[in-house]
Amino acid sequence: MTFFLLPKVPCSPQNVQADIDAVTAFVTWELSNLTVSYTATAEGSDGHTATCTTSETHCLIPDLHCSQIYSISVLAFGENCSSIQSSGYDIGTAPCAPGKIVVNVDCNSNRVVASWGRTNGAISYDVTAEGSDGRTHSHNTTESRYEMLDLHCGQTYNITVTTLSYGRNGFSSTSVQIQTVPCDPQNVEVRLDCNLNTALVSWDYSKGALLYTAFAEGADGNITSCSTSKTSCRTPRLLCGQLYSVYVTASDSTCNQSQSSVIEIQTAPCSPQIVSASLECTTHTASVLWEQSDGAVNYIAIAEGMDGDRYPCNTTEENCEIVDLPCGQIYSITILAMDESCTSLPSPAFEIQTGKTLVVFLLK
Repeated sequence: MTFFLLPKVPCSPQNVQADIDAVTAFVTWELSNLTVSYTATAEGSDGHTATCTTSETHCLIPDLHCSQIYSISVLAFGENCSSIQSSGYDIGTAPCAPGKIVVNVDCNSNRVVASWGRTNGAISYDVTAEGSDGRTHSHNTTESRYEMLDLHCGQTYNITVTTLSYGRNGFSSTSVQIQTVPCDPQNVEVRLDCNLNTALVSWDYSKGALLYTAFAEGADGNITSCSTSKTSCRTPRLLCGQLYSVYVTASDSTCNQSQSSVIEIQTAPCSPQIVSASLECTTHTASVLWEQSDGAVNYIAIAEGMDGDRYPCNTTEENCEIVDLPCGQIYSITILAMDESCTSLPSPAFEIQTGKTLVVFLLK
C-alpha cells in the first residue's frame, strides 16, 4: 500500500480587526498554525483593492480611498497552501474633503457666509477662519452652509472646512481667503474754515480701509464730499448758514459700508443783504435795514469814514441805528452776520454822506 503525505494547510486567520487613521488601515488578527506569511486585503465599495503582506499578525494598508467602506480579510500562507479567506471586517475611511467652497462677505452686516458641497460619510463639518490678527474662529455644523457673525473687521481670513465622521477628522478643503469689511473710522474731528466755508475732516487709520470718503450733508439735503487714501481731507465749499452732518466712510475693493459716528457743524452765516439805509442829518444818525441772514445770531453794522474811523452798531435784529456820525463825511456801510464761532463775509458796501438828508434803497 502506498501512502501520500497531504500538504499542511494553515488555518484561516481568526478575530480579524482593523482601525482606520484617515485612509490607512491598521489590521490585526490571531496567530494561525502552520503559517509562513499573511496577506491582508482591503476591498472598497468603489472597487478599489489594496493589500499588505507580513509574517507578523498585523500590518498597515495605506493609500485607501476616502469616503469608502472597506471589507478587510486575511489569508494565511503555508509552505505550499493558503488558508480559506477569513471573515470580512467592514470599516469606513475618513470622509473626503468638502466640494468647492464659496465664501461671500455681507458688507452691510459683516457676516461671512461659507457654503460647500456635501461629502459622503461626513456627519458634520468644522468651519475654521484663521485671521491675520492671529485669532482663529471655529464652528461645527451638520449643514453645508454656515454664517460667521463673530469675525473682526478689517482682517484677512483663510477659511477652511474639514469633514468629521463620528468624532474622527476627515480631510480639509483648500483654504479660501477673504477680507472682512473695513473697521468704522474713529475719532473724527472737523475744523471749519469760516472764511472759505470749507471743513477739514480728520480721523484715525481704519483697519482694512483702502479709501476714505468724508461726507458733509446739509439740513437742506445738499451733500458734498472729499475722498482720500490718507486720514484727512478738505471738503469743497459748503453753503453758508447751514447745519451739516459730517461723517466718514471706509471702503476696500468690495465693501464701503463702514461709517463713523456723525458730527454736526454750523457753517458761517450768509453775508447780509441790505434793504435800505437812511440818514437823519440833524441827529447825525444812520438807520440801516437788512434781510435776515441764515445762521446769524447777531449782527454788526459798521459805518467807516474816509478818515478810517469806524462806527459800529451791534444788534440781534435786522436793523439798527448808527449814531454820532460826524458831519461832512462820506461813509461806507457794511453789515456782518455772526454766530457762536464764525463771522460772515461783509455785505456789499455802499456809501452814505452826512450833511444832508439822504435815503438809499438797495433794490432786489
